[in-house]
Amino acid sequence: MQTPSQMRSVTPGGPEGGLVAILGLVLAALLLLSQALFVVPAGEVAVVTTLGKVSGSSRQPGLNTKLPLVQQVWPSVFAPRFALKILQLSQRICR
Repeated sequence: MQTPSQMRSVTPGGPEGGLVAILGLVLAALLLLSQALFVVPAGEVAVVTTLGKVSGSSRQPGLNTKLPLVQQVWPSVFAPRFALKILQLSQRICR
C-alpha cells in the first residue's frame, strides 16, 4: 500500500489547481455581477432593451439590474427635459 506522500496528484496543475479553478470562478462571477448592475443618475431615466426590443418600463434613478450580454441600457434625458419645457411653457401661459 502507498503512503499519502507517495500518491500521485490527480488534480491538473498539481494541488494548487483547485485553488486556481475556484479563483477563476470567483473572478467570472464578479465580472458577470459587474455587467448586471448599472446606475441611473439623478434626474435621468433609462430604457432597457432585450435583444433590440424595449422591455419593461423605464428605469428610475438609482441602482438597477439587467441581464448581462442579453440586455442593453440606453440613458434617456429627454423625459426630464421635456417635462421641464412643459413646466416653462405652462408658467408663460399663466402669466
